[in-house]
Amino acid sequence: MKTNKSFVILTCFVLLVVILAAVNISAIVAKIGNGKMILSVEKGDVIERSIRVINDNNISVNITLFSAGDLKDDTKIIDESFILSPGEEKNARFSINITKDNGTYTTKINVQFTPIGENNTLEKNGAGLSSTIITKVGDGGNNDEIIEDRDNQNDFKLESWMMVLMLTTLLLVVVLLLLLYYSRKKRKKGVVKVNNGGKK
Repeated sequence: MKTNKSFVILTCFVLLVVILAAVNISAIVAKIGNGKMILSVEKGDVIERSIRVINDNNISVNITLFSAGDLKDDTKIIDESFILSPGEEKNARFSINITKDNGTYTTKINVQFTPIGENNTLEKNGAGLSSTIITKVGDGGNNDEIIEDRDNQNDFKLESWMMVLMLTTLLLVVVLLLLLYYSRKKRKKGVVKVNNGGKK
């Protein structure tokens, strides 16, 4: 019986280590300084701005930027890809050539964080955020409103917690199955002993 208990405890310990390792690998923090910009411009303007990208992780991360939205084709990412060391930050530059007529246009600059593993290889796990650029064409020209210090990693935290929940559930199921297995095994041994005693 002591052997059975030791086996169950060892199994629980191994699964716990796997859970902690998975969470540790996945816990990449994505952080940008300015999550929203409102730009007042005129048709024909070429504006250049930047997004403050911050690496709050204890490992180096590869940063990739790409645009989407109304002015995607008119947006040029100057600092499209770069590496940030732990605690490092960089103002990633982009420019928008205003070719649209008067109106309000929404563009997103997506910022992807990918951890760098051993031998400078990129890992599969990552996180991403986006900065929303609202461009008001024909609205008086070049008055910027920038919303600073947005640290939004809620989506990635949710994914991490879902992973923890799934792995914890798996751990409990495995332990339950092991307990049921050993419980039945013990009962069978008890029945065999009773039967043997009856024969004698």
